[in-house]
Amino acid sequence: MGPTLWNILISGLIENLSKAQDVKIVVFADDIMIMIQGPSHSAILTTLQGTLRYIEDWRKYHNFEISTEKSALMPMFIRKSEEYKRHPTIVACGIKVVSKMRYLGIIIDCKLDWFPHTQHLENKSLRIRNSLVRCSKGT
Repeated sequence: MGPTLWNILISGLIENLSKAQDVKIVVFADDIMIMIQGPSHSAILTTLQGTLRYIEDWRKYHNFEISTEKSALMPMFIRKSEEYKRHPTIVACGIKVVSKMRYLGIIIDCKLDWFPHTQHLENKSLRIRNSLVRCSKGT
């Protein structure tokens, strides 16, 4: 759908989610990132559960589909990622729990280390270089 229709449709969801405590929303074009913070794992999981339920209710009401293939959950600075993988709400929504993800062309990992992104850039530049070498002559 066009950007204007997308903005009209999604504005209610973003407005209501941004009112929630400990929830931050980042929106660019048709990409949405929801960040949740809290004092403990249980507080984060409770907020996450409520947020996912709200999104699911909103989605059903508006007869909207959300791509589960493109959706991911990345716990930051947490050693208990298995707790998130087994959480019933996350399992029911079909969201995969990952340790790194790509958002707007940048690879972010759970420790906010730039190594995965720089490794991606290195591999990308190597592929471009190899393509140029194949195209050029021996002279």
